[in-house]
Amino acid sequence: MPTKYLVAFISFNAALFCQPVANLAPVPENPFELAGRGVQLVNSPGERDALIRLLNRARAYYRLNDAGLAYELKTSFTVNSRGATEFDGDWELDQVAAPGLGVHLTARTGGHVFEQLRTPNAAYQNTPSGSFPLRLHEAHGHLLGSLEGPSGIRHDVIRTVAASWNGAAVTCVLLSPPTRSADVNSPGRLWQEREECLDPQTGHLLLHSPAPGLYVLYDYSQSYRLASRELPGKMTVIENDATVIEERIESLEHLAKVDPSSFAPTAEMQAEPRGAVMAGLRKISLGPANASGDIQSVVVFGLLTPDGKITEVHPLQSSDPALNDAALRRVSQMKLPVAVAPGADREQHELFAVVHLAPGTL
Repeated sequence: MPTKYLVAFISFNAALFCQPVANLAPVPENPFELAGRGVQLVNSPGERDALIRLLNRARAYYRLNDAGLAYELKTSFTVNSRGATEFDGDWELDQVAAPGLGVHLTARTGGHVFEQLRTPNAAYQNTPSGSFPLRLHEAHGHLLGSLEGPSGIRHDVIRTVAASWNGAAVTCVLLSPPTRSADVNSPGRLWQEREECLDPQTGHLLLHSPAPGLYVLYDYSQSYRLASRELPGKMTVIENDATVIEERIESLEHLAKVDPSSFAPTAEMQAEPRGAVMAGLRKISLGPANASGDIQSVVVFGLLTPDGKITEVHPLQSSDPALNDAALRRVSQMKLPVAVAPGADREQHELFAVVHLAPGTL
């Protein structure tokens, strides 16, 4: 289970973000884009701290392991990517956790079984293809690890806007790397920003958008509790305006007793030299060789495997759909360097690449 949702923002052309606002096409409007206008930069230390506390409150709700209790979580979800990614269809997910023993996740779809076991000493996996599918990673990560930890947020550029969601007032917080750019006073969302919209009264996270074009909606009308922790009963993942994942919690129960054998690696797991785990997201920015003139942007989404390859790649939001294929080619051909410290887990990540392209790019 992810204890944090890390964001690494790597800019291959940092000078791009010093260009005038007029040179960079704005993020297109979307019915789920609540930060379309009226966004304000937050500079006051007191205001920044208040927003960080609100984010930390939202993050605490889903940190089930911090409750110090053994539990079992069962969810079901349906994937409909319309062929953009792998393993469309119905899924079942079962996660059992116990303090001192570990976390054991089992997911099933169409005769395929995916297992991730994390014990205090090691990580193990049992997967048909050596990695976990992108949509399973999303169904798990967006539910149990959507927000970055406070240490990562502390130095971010923070902007905010008051908005309305389902007829109620919400606070939307926009976060981006600490590199200041000329467009931080833009009235709308920036391509590099993460957007989190929360209920200012309860602290519930209602809409999570790690990049323009991907929106995760949380429904707390029938929530599930474990001590002071609380999960939404339903989660929906939308790409632009198409629903790709619908997930529902079937049960969340405290376990008075657990079987230690549930956390013993199977023979299939032990056959793997070192297991991979579903970890936090990565975000990269790719700028054009020449940043002068008008620049168009495309958000590309995919899975970064433990060996640095990028798979299940497809476009999200785009200021010029005619450039989608060029952006996909650029990201698909990449292999990112992977450094694994001795004894550390091998990790896979959701990857968002914001590709900035000059007009006429083929």
